[in-house]
Amino acid sequence: MKKLIFLSAVALWLFAMMSCETEEQLVNEQETAENELKSTSASSYDENHVNDVTDLVGKVLYNKDLKKWCLLVTISNTFDDAVLYIPNTLEDNYKKENEKVMFSGNVFTTKLKPVLPAGTTCYSINLTSIIKIQ
Repeated sequence: MKKLIFLSAVALWLFAMMSCETEEQLVNEQETAENELKSTSASSYDENHVNDVTDLVGKVLYNKDLKKWCLLVTISNTFDDAVLYIPNTLEDNYKKENEKVMFSGNVFTTKLKPVLPAGTTCYSINLTSIIKIQ
């Protein structure tokens, strides 16, 4: 009987220790996620400059995975190739789903890894100009 009580106490102690570690991991994961959100907001998602683009025509869309407004440019003469640009800032008057725009800017690689359809690449962009087109 004493052995059973001792084993039960050890099992309970081990379970309590695992629960504490799990709670600590959850707190660490939450802090990491909050820090990543702050750092992506502060750093504008930029890593390495790729190129500059001029007068690209695309559509504005809201990416639910990123919770960000994006610009989608389909590549002509291809079946499903497209480029998703994540602007560092986008004025409110452009935040309309499927709004057709022409834009230019500095393109960077991005730290963000959204779920994208096959054939779609993703970049960050510092917009230098944007206009609505019909």
